[in-house]
Amino acid sequence: MPPWTQSTLDVLPRLGWIEAPTPVTELPEQAAELGFSWFGVKRDDQIGPLQGGNKVRKLDFLLAQEPFVSAQTWASVGAIGSGHLVAMTLAAARLGRRLEAHCFWEPSSEPVLENLACIASGPTDVLFCGSRLELAFRCTRVLFGKRDGPIPAIPPGGTVPEGVVGSLSGGLELAAQIEAGEIPEPDVVFVPWGTGGTAVGTALGLALAGRPIPVRAVATVERVFVTNGALRHHRDQVLAFLRSSGLPVPSDLPMPDLQAVRGFVGAGYGHISPESAGAVAWLASAGLRAEPIYGGKALAAMRAEAPTWQGKRVLYWLTSHRGELPVEPGWRGRLPPRLLRRLDSGRGWSRRRVLVGGAALAVGIAGYRHLVGYGGFEDWEGLVLTRHEALAIAAAAEAVVPDEPGPLPADGPSGQELASAVDRYLAGMPAPMLLEVHGMFELLEQGTALDGHLSRLTQLDPAGRRRFLERLEWFGGLMADAARGVRDLCLLGWYQDARTWGELGYRGPWVPPGGTGAPGRYAALVAPVGQDPRGALR
Repeated sequence: MPPWTQSTLDVLPRLGWIEAPTPVTELPEQAAELGFSWFGVKRDDQIGPLQGGNKVRKLDFLLAQEPFVSAQTWASVGAIGSGHLVAMTLAAARLGRRLEAHCFWEPSSEPVLENLACIASGPTDVLFCGSRLELAFRCTRVLFGKRDGPIPAIPPGGTVPEGVVGSLSGGLELAAQIEAGEIPEPDVVFVPWGTGGTAVGTALGLALAGRPIPVRAVATVERVFVTNGALRHHRDQVLAFLRSSGLPVPSDLPMPDLQAVRGFVGAGYGHISPESAGAVAWLASAGLRAEPIYGGKALAAMRAEAPTWQGKRVLYWLTSHRGELPVEPGWRGRLPPRLLRRLDSGRGWSRRRVLVGGAALAVGIAGYRHLVGYGGFEDWEGLVLTRHEALAIAAAAEAVVPDEPGPLPADGPSGQELASAVDRYLAGMPAPMLLEVHGMFELLEQGTALDGHLSRLTQLDPAGRRRFLERLEWFGGLMADAARGVRDLCLLGWYQDARTWGELGYRGPWVPPGGTGAPGRYAALVAPVGQDPRGALR
């Protein structure tokens, strides 16, 4: 199969914002200082619209897809100084749309305030959460990039398959510049890693072009968000999207050496480290502008690793926007009061205090929930389910079995009888599967906080329980699997009872009381002695 070129992606819709390849600026003095045989900077700051930056590549493909083409308002999420939200704001202004910008706190600095001023100056509604933890609880729909409803959402960084394809196109673009002899083929490429989309897309584009150049993805977020599993997940999602779009993805695609580089995040996400500030100043001496939150940390890692790449050709991908952003004079008046107070005070909860405090609170709430307020099923002696889990499945049954949430119909099993039927069914499952079942019940009972409830599932009214289960299914992924699993167990427990068979038109087993040898309807289905049943295979 021939290598891919940018024209390979012509089958996909796009807005056409990338009109020409971005230049590569060669810096021979800096190369000599670091001991590289060649050093170049890929200038995504020179992309035309939206003040440049690599986010334009993602939005060029992503916003050309439904439902974003038809929606009048989009929603997205990021830090108060998010470059992604800046690009979304400028895209909304360019296309005549509005943006719901869901922001969380990051340390205030000059680059952060510059981006925030631009976001607040655009056609945006700025909503503020004090931390990423709070945002995860309050804005789950946007965080997971749900597209249903009148306001489709884009997750952090625009890192969804359609968006990552934009970065993939950048990798193809770089490969074309190498093929044309405009630049030598680098031995390594350095990019920042915020959500991983740029790194994965760039690496895939180079691999599909037949140039699997090593890519060093420098983490700008905490270690928990920087895993090889996340990289593989993004890669697999993009490849599946490309295949579903009819593109010829080779099954033996050679993967580049895509590696996460840790140790340069500094005090945490959004904090400017001394190494990052120094790297930004170093590049500025060559007349190029990088920002210190993402690009500066990637540059700092490249400089720290310089001894490893002595005599090699090194490319740094400049992902930030260019020049001054458009800002309205009264932008601060458009910020939520809570965010204004936080900016004016200059104080906030540290990352450690939020994580430790949040964990302690979660443990305390869970412990309290487990110990207080359980009543019923006092004589429960389950084979698999604890009393708490039996109460939870009975409570869920009141939400999913009746046509309208409420008490179980009187002509069927009681809640405890239904739970007993589920318990008997689960008794035959292997231990690893039962471990997942117990986890599912824990999520069912205690996970109501995900939807803003202080009460656990068994304390909600039946209508509230149904809304919570629907909410879990709406989240997608494992959440949806849990909701569907609980629903199926409820229906299994209900319809195991002979009193419910009439609802299904089921008249009972065909095996008569005397067994298969006794006269009855089942006897007609038994093959004669010495013969195989029709259709049997030897």
